[in-house]
Order: sequence, then structure tokens, then C-alpha cells
Amino acid sequence: MEKQKFYFLRRKYFDLGFKVFVYTISIIIVLLLLFIMFFIFRESLLLITKGYIKQEATIENIFSNMWQPVGLEPKYGIIPVVMGSAKVAFVAILLALPLGILSALYVTVYAPTRIKEAIKPIIELIAGLPTVVIGFFMLMVAASFLQNLIGWDYRLNAVIGGIGVSLVIIPVVFTISEERMNSIPRSIVEAAYAVGASKHHIAWKIILPYSINAVFSAGLVGGMRAFGETMIVLMATGNAAIPLWDLLLPVRTMSATIGAEMGEVQIGDEHYAMLFLIGFLLLTITILFNLTANLVSNLIKKKLYS
Repeated sequence: MEKQKFYFLRRKYFDLGFKVFVYTISIIIVLLLLFIMFFIFRESLLLITKGYIKQEATIENIFSNMWQPVGLEPKYGIIPVVMGSAKVAFVAILLALPLGILSALYVTVYAPTRIKEAIKPIIELIAGLPTVVIGFFMLMVAASFLQNLIGWDYRLNAVIGGIGVSLVIIPVVFTISEERMNSIPRSIVEAAYAVGASKHHIAWKIILPYSINAVFSAGLVGGMRAFGETMIVLMATGNAAIPLWDLLLPVRTMSATIGAEMGEVQIGDEHYAMLFLIGFLLLTITILFNLTANLVSNLIKKKLYS
């Protein structure tokens, strides 16, 4: 009896200790994220606290179409770098979303077991590739190949960067979509087969509509990943801040601007504060993507099951 009581108490204290450990780690992670957000916001406020923003001309400079931080009269226009991130993200999502969703649909419905077992490790391998390797491949191989094939004027542009970023997004879209498609109750699929439905009908009329909330979330998560990617866009986009929507022109993204210039600035100066303002803007866009993904996913889920 005493032995059972001892084991019971030991198990009770072990569960309590594990619960405290998990809660502690969770609180530390949340506090760490809040600290990062606070630090970025505080450093971006140097524009105000140190008096860099003194007049309307400075505000106009920030929202101008030229990013040229080095010179007698530095230009800190954020418009071209925001446009650059948007163009690369647009190309990346345009390529990654259909490829990731169709791959997940093929693996879930059409693929034989052997092919299914081969596709998943390949996609996981792509997900594990360092982004610097993808960026180097796009810079040295893909850019020259596509320029010779298509004949565009600039070897490095938003399309090249978007293709490279899409290789990072495809595994994300595939994983989210495939997990949701596999969660559909087998009874529904078997009932569809029992009444004579084809694989094509099951894929497009049952599984894809059932997974539409996950598909939308995958697109927004992919867009969030595209906006934050650094190494690929730093190497494969040309890094020219051109305020035009032409996808075949070189671009300079927000993340690449921070990555390329942060090591060369003096702590506390105007250029330093502007880079942190771009970082805060990038963080805000990422959070909005995440909140939108959760909100729309919940709305679609309620609509489907109400």
C-alpha cells in the first residue's frame, strides 16, 4: 500500500514539474518575442527622440521614391524597398501556391504508395536546403539560364528572386495543405467511392473544398515567409531600389536592405534608425499576415461547419 502511494506521489510531482517546465518555457518564448518587438520599436523611435524628424521635408524624404543613404544629402525613401518586397513576394506566392497545393492534392488522392513515399522526402529535403545555397544557385545558374532562354534585359530581377523564394515556400504550402487534406474523415471518402465517385471528383469536389481554410492559411504563411526572406533576395534580385512595378527590373527588398547595410552603420545615427524603422514595418506586415491567416481560417471553418 505504501509502495503504491509512493509511486502515486512520484507520478503526481513529476506531472506537476513537467507542467511547470512547459509553462515556464512558453512564458519565456512569449517574453522573448515581446522583448524583440519592443527593442525594434524603441530603436526605430530614435528618428523622433534624437530629433532626426524635424520638419515636413524629412517626412517627405522617408516616403520618397529614392533609397540612397550614402551622400551629402542622404535619401531614405522606403517606397522602393517596400515595392521590391511586394514584387518578390507576389512572384513567389504565384508560383509556390499552385505547385504546393496541387502537389499535396496529388499525394493525397492520386499518388501510389511508392511515389508518395518518394515525394515527401524530396520536399522535406528542399525545406532543409540553406537559403544561401538556393540564392547562390539562382545567382550563378538560374539567372543566366533564364536570361539566355527568355532574353530579358536584366539578369537579376524580381522574377529570379521570386523563383528562388518560391522554393522555400513550396514545402510550407505543401505541408500545411497535405496535413489538412489527410485529416478529412475516411468515412466521407469511402462513401464517395461507394456511390461511384471518381478520384477526380473526390479531389476537386470533396477534399479541396474541405481544406480551403488550410489552403488560404498556407498562402498567407507563405507570403509572410516571402516578405521575411533575406539571403535569396540579397543574392538574386540585383539590389537596385527602383520604384516601378515592372517585375523584370532589379529590386531591393526590405529584408535585403537591412541585411546589407546594418553592419556598416553607426549605432544611433539616422541611417541606423531608418533601418530599424524598416525592420519594424517588416515585423508589422508579418504580424498582419499571421493575424489575417488565423482570422480568415476561422471564418471559413465556421462557414463550412455551421
